[in-house]
Amino acid sequence: MFKLYLEYCHEKLIPEELIGKEWLYSDVFNYEFNLAFKNPDLDTCDECDKYKIKMQEAGSQDIRSSFQKEYEKHLEDAGNRYKMKAADKQSSKENLSKKVVMIDLQKCLPTPELHNSQSFYSLKLWTYNLVIHDSTDEKSYCMMWDESIAGRGGNEVASCLLRWSEICDIPDNVTELIIWSDNCPSQNRNAQIMMCYFIVLNRNTNLKKITHKFLTKGHTHLEADGDHSVIERKRKKVPQLRIVTPWDWQQVVRLCGVKKSFIVTAMETEDFLNFKSLYEGPKSPLVLRKKDDSGDNFLVSQCVCLQVRRDSPGTLFYKTNFRDEFLAITLTRNTRNKAYLPETLPKVREEPRRISTKKYQHLQKLLPWIPKVFHGFYQNLAHGEEESD
Repeated sequence: MFKLYLEYCHEKLIPEELIGKEWLYSDVFNYEFNLAFKNPDLDTCDECDKYKIKMQEAGSQDIRSSFQKEYEKHLEDAGNRYKMKAADKQSSKENLSKKVVMIDLQKCLPTPELHNSQSFYSLKLWTYNLVIHDSTDEKSYCMMWDESIAGRGGNEVASCLLRWSEICDIPDNVTELIIWSDNCPSQNRNAQIMMCYFIVLNRNTNLKKITHKFLTKGHTHLEADGDHSVIERKRKKVPQLRIVTPWDWQQVVRLCGVKKSFIVTAMETEDFLNFKSLYEGPKSPLVLRKKDDSGDNFLVSQCVCLQVRRDSPGTLFYKTNFRDEFLAITLTRNTRNKAYLPETLPKVREEPRRISTKKYQHLQKLLPWIPKVFHGFYQNLAHGEEESD
């Protein structure tokens, strides 16, 4: 491509001193246009694969055509949501009252990172990294912790979002926060996330509404995935850096912030809050309902868009199709009074999270390949009955 660029410049008789060097061409291509070359992903869309099999096994042309139309509709929906995401990004660049972020949890990072045969068959301590990519300011916030601190469920992701809202210092001129994510029910599309948005809206008085949009299942490439790739490439470029404890993974991420801003936040046990306390128990200010304000069934798993508004406290607005108008469901326990949200939330746990005894035993067997100065970290890990996320 650079050679074609040179040919173009020569055809246009552009002076030699004004033609960009290859390093500059590469820099603009990779970072200004945010483009790169890579091998095709191994993961494919489940729905796409199902449609392809159905079309291959269809007994008649009519049945095959029916499946083909459904398949094309699925692809059209995926394409439309990508266009909506791009439009939101562009809008936030032009309209300073909007901020657009993408969130995605990186694949589990193993600790310690060893390559001998013994470690291959051993359980590792997982390090988690929730990337919150700010497309408006071109910053990547990496909320990092390991499984001895917390799990990776709805409370954990919601806690990371709340912590991010505190450290990113949302400008006073921003009145709308737009969030894009995949459809993972245990992490992104659940009641805890809904509760989190009520809290964020309550604590950031400049915000008027928060909107969470979901990409089509199987077609969920986000800018945060690009950040994951940057981290993985950086790890390969610094093989001399040994990954012995979860803290070492934080150092790898910090090394990525050369041409792009990577901001690492170490999440501690006290940072993870129990958002279920807002809707569980007889004294909770909110309550989950199965019917919306129109009497229709409400399932968060069917929502493509969630929204909370400052002028409607305690009310969740949602869409099951982007072409439709917003529907409303009142979540306040006492509909006569506005929802009262507490200043503080209880912690998920007061003490570090226990790992399974089996994992603890496997980690102890790896100590001969871990420097002695770090043996205490692994020997003092709380363990017992494994807790679920």
